[in-house]
Amino acid sequence: MSFLHTLGLDWLKIDFMQKALLGSVLVSIASGLLGLFVVLKRIIFISMSLAEVSSAAVALAFLLGTNPSVTGVVITLLATFFLALASRRTSRFPPEAVIAIAYLLASSSAILMIAKNPAGEVDLMNVLFGNILTVNDQQLWQSFFVSIPAVAAILFFFRFFLFTSFDPEMASTSGVSTPFWQGLFYLMLGAVIVVGIRMSGALLTFAYLVIPAYCGLRFSRNLKKTVAWSLLIGPIATFLGLWVSFAKDLPTGPSVTAVLVIFALISLYFRKG
Repeated sequence: MSFLHTLGLDWLKIDFMQKALLGSVLVSIASGLLGLFVVLKRIIFISMSLAEVSSAAVALAFLLGTNPSVTGVVITLLATFFLALASRRTSRFPPEAVIAIAYLLASSSAILMIAKNPAGEVDLMNVLFGNILTVNDQQLWQSFFVSIPAVAAILFFFRFFLFTSFDPEMASTSGVSTPFWQGLFYLMLGAVIVVGIRMSGALLTFAYLVIPAYCGLRFSRNLKKTVAWSLLIGPIATFLGLWVSFAKDLPTGPSVTAVLVIFALISLYFRKG
């Protein structure tokens, strides 16, 4: 009897489970780090809207027979910069209303386009809840080439992202290009969301963006420790969620999301240290 069998980890020997674990871990790490800024900047609703926009883009690609990745990237990135501009409180229109309208438009459009697709119900389940177990080599490479550069950029230029996010006027006065760094952030956010939607679905992608960062902020006041928690919680929850999913024959995306929610509930009882 093997060591993995003893621990109930036989699923780690299965090729598609290995791809599911690796791809999801990559996306969860990038999402956790980007999510820290999403939570701190209070743009959670924007990330949720972008997840729905990406779902609608994928649904449109299925309906038109185009490449889902290309279609998703183009539409989501356009929506990313539109919502980023809408979030600025310089307009006489409340930014929350614009973002809410975008969310409702994307959600309804996704459902309507999937309904017109001959395989609509199956596509709807995959877009909304994801099917991590169908991750292929192409999606795995996409997650690698999007997630690794995003993590590297945030870690290497952390102070620039932090500075321009929370004191853009001072950053501009100091000679730091606020539009460039904020634009780069939203570019990475949109790209990671597209990859996440294609692989894990809207539900889990949104959970990856919010819960690890939230837990990190609950667990520690120290910035480095908060970043560390934001990077670790996603992969840990992914591993546990896949384990439970395989053992109990449950849907993978919702299983991982449930584990993330449990982490969030646990964090409520921790004092920051």
